[in-house]
Amino acid sequence: MNLVIDNGFHNRDVEIVSSLFYTTGSMLAAAAHAVIYKRITCSPTSGFHHAGYRFGGDFCTFNGLMVTALKLQALGKVKSVGILDCDAHYGNGTADIIEELGLTWVKHHIAGEFFASIEDFGSNGSEYFKWLEMSINDVSTCDLVIYQAGADPHIEDSLGGFLTDQQLMSRDCMVFKGARRAKLPLVWNLAGGYRRDAEGGISPVFHTHRATAKVAIENQFDMY
Repeated sequence: MNLVIDNGFHNRDVEIVSSLFYTTGSMLAAAAHAVIYKRITCSPTSGFHHAGYRFGGDFCTFNGLMVTALKLQALGKVKSVGILDCDAHYGNGTADIIEELGLTWVKHHIAGEFFASIEDFGSNGSEYFKWLEMSINDVSTCDLVIYQAGADPHIEDSLGGFLTDQQLMSRDCMVFKGARRAKLPLVWNLAGGYRRDAEGGISPVFHTHRATAKVAIENQFDMY
């Protein structure tokens, strides 16, 4: 926070530092709400999973996923946390923190570990959805699930590229329906997305995030 090392954007811009309180705070607040009220909640944030215990990089400076998990566990609000990282890229920072601190109570599943190209994806996404089902089942007994609903796996994304619009919707349906069936508190965030429209705007990314939000709302549940 004192600007002596580079942030995840490879600069020392004070505005980046100032934003970290809001992005990490948003994730923590949304997760706490999910746990307390047994709901699906959203933190409209990104820029977490490449930030490790001693480093940042690839647009990630501070790992709000792990701050959230550690804080809620320290407060006694959760005993176990599942992280479903469905960004297109490997969440190396999250993995680094889990290993560095020996966090056996965090179940971490990373799509980017196995699906780096369309060849890994399998016929009609068979391998991907098999992995996703296994991952959802594994975290279904956790006290909280953190879901990185990345937009960058879209087949037209310049830094991703293997899921169609329909397959992205199927991914989200599997995650949110799994949470609803298990009555499992879940918080999701926006994660990566790099598509651009003809004018250079990010409307295609917003389209994907809006579709995720729609599925989340449709699968909201009430424990009471």
